[in-house]
Amino acid sequence: MLAHGHPYDPPHEHPHPPGHEHAHPHSPERPHEPQGGAVLDIGGDVGAVLVHAGPALDGEEIELYDEEGTYVMHTEVHGRDVSGVRRYAGLFPAVLEGTYLLDTCDGSPRQRVVVTGGQVALMRQTQVEGVVVG
Repeated sequence: MLAHGHPYDPPHEHPHPPGHEHAHPHSPERPHEPQGGAVLDIGGDVGAVLVHAGPALDGEEIELYDEEGTYVMHTEVHGRDVSGVRRYAGLFPAVLEGTYLLDTCDGSPRQRVVVTGGQVALMRQTQVEGVVVG
């Protein structure tokens, strides 16, 4: 595990929560390309956020912020083949229920997402030739 508690954390810049203010190098390797299904840890006051994205975001970080704009967490968009079609998505597998702002880090405005415990919030973010479709 690396600094953020997940096995792959590519070189990147983003604000860290209080007490996590330091530079940290990360390996450029991608040892955890998704192979199978994801496991969600939801229930009670914990939900998840699944972001459907376009190929322009493959390998890119997406981030969640609270309503005041404070950084909460990030994940990476991955491509995978589904029934012979390449699909791209980023998954936040365990998020406390509440209202968040999704930042796809592609210059598009942050989108509001409401997380309900025990449920998966679905978001769509696709960038085609510089035009964002949300």
